[in-house]
Amino acid sequence: MEAGVKVATDRRLEMTKKSGRCGKDDSGLRRWRRKCRLGLRYEKETGTIERHNRAVRGFDPTATLSITDAARAAFAANPPALRPDSGFNPVGGILFSDPDHRTIYSTPDTAYSPRFGFAWSPLWLGGRSVVRGGIGLFFNTFGTFGVQQPGFSQTTRFVSTPDNFLTPAATLSNPFPNGILPPVGSTRGVNTFLGQSVRFVQRELDQPYTLRWNLNTAPNGTEPASRIGLHRIAC
Repeated sequence: MEAGVKVATDRRLEMTKKSGRCGKDDSGLRRWRRKCRLGLRYEKETGTIERHNRAVRGFDPTATLSITDAARAAFAANPPALRPDSGFNPVGGILFSDPDHRTIYSTPDTAYSPRFGFAWSPLWLGGRSVVRGGIGLFFNTFGTFGVQQPGFSQTTRFVSTPDNFLTPAATLSNPFPNGILPPVGSTRGVNTFLGQSVRFVQRELDQPYTLRWNLNTAPNGTEPASRIGLHRIAC
């Protein structure tokens, strides 16, 4: 059983902002007993922001690391037979949020959603029947997600003995003789968690949307009959 102590500074506060503007125009033709409504909405939702910038905001696949040159030299000195030297390129590292780049991902600026609706009472049906319908584009919200915080927590493992309990390496009075490892935060930049797995959100996201429509009729004041449909695009 493993034991140890974990020091963490990965407490977080996630936030996102969303704003929208809309306009509409109503027009009707009394003679034909018709009424139409045309609308256009624009909305913009920002990417998730961690209040203290303690989050990964992406991955730079071309970043030169502190081990890049040494790793290339070691590989060139003894290259595997199945892989040429030119195919080895140890680059790439994670990017952290900072005051100038706070969002974890970017959202599109083209979220325009038109809507159209109509109502019609045909005279040739005696003016007592109504046909209504509409169609519109609706964008889904991203919400808050994607906060990854490698480097902001660090576990110091408890090593009780190095030789199967022949000699002790730690005591109850001094369980961590070599000290407790502090979190490094984002100070190592692209060199954070070298040789380990990392997780991040793709920087450029497409916003999913739904196209909805409906059509209903109420002949001669009876119960209406409706048809509703939608087409969803999950990006």
